[in-house]
This record gives sequence, C-alpha cells and structure tokens, in this order.
Amino acid sequence: PPTKIIHLHQDYWESQRRIVSSRLLQQVGRSKRIFARKTQSRRIDATTALEFLRQHHLWGGTKAKYYYGLYLPLSSSSSSSKGTGGQQNNKTAICSNNQKENDNEEEEELVAVA
Repeated sequence: PPTKIIHLHQDYWESQRRIVSSRLLQQVGRSKRIFARKTQSRRIDATTALEFLRQHHLWGGTKAKYYYGLYLPLSSSSSSSKGTGGQQNNKTAICSNNQKENDNEEEEELVAVA
C-alpha cells in the first residue's frame, strides 16, 4: 500500500481535535461515504450555514451571498456503507448535523454546505 505523509499542526490538534480526528479517519478510509444521488440540495440561511461550517470545517465559515445545503433523509443515512475516502473540496464541509426544518416533514440531516 502507498505511504502518505500527513502534516498535523499542534494548534489545530489542540483547538479542533474532533474535526482533525474526522479528517484523519477520512484519509485512512474509515469514514462514512455519502452518495450525492441520495441527498437533496436546497438553499439555506446564513445562520445555519455558518454554524455548520464553524462546527465541521477547520477554517470555519465565510460570508457568501447564497448558501446551499445537502440533506440526507435519516432513513438513508443508516444504510450508507463505509467509504474509502476521497478528496474534500475546500469550499464544502462534509459530515452530519441533525437538522429538522419542519415538524411535518420527514426528518433529515444536513451533510454538506457550499
């Protein structure tokens, strides 16, 4: 198997350990893969997007005119298989954050923001 060097900065490890651990697991192929065809995209408000990015992205959030989120129905999230990794776009944070928009709608989780 190919060897990969990962640079880990101490200040990121100490201040954002959960995010760094998640990225390390993704690099070694131990993260959950979410297929885009199982998600639904829709525009979201800035407050939701910035909070999601602050919680799940090393660089936090950034101001934008429009924000879009990918939502995965919770019934689909339990059937996803273990992923093999892949590259993460700097503008997109991928992870799960339970969000319920309306009590009448099917429960779903916000899995990405761009």
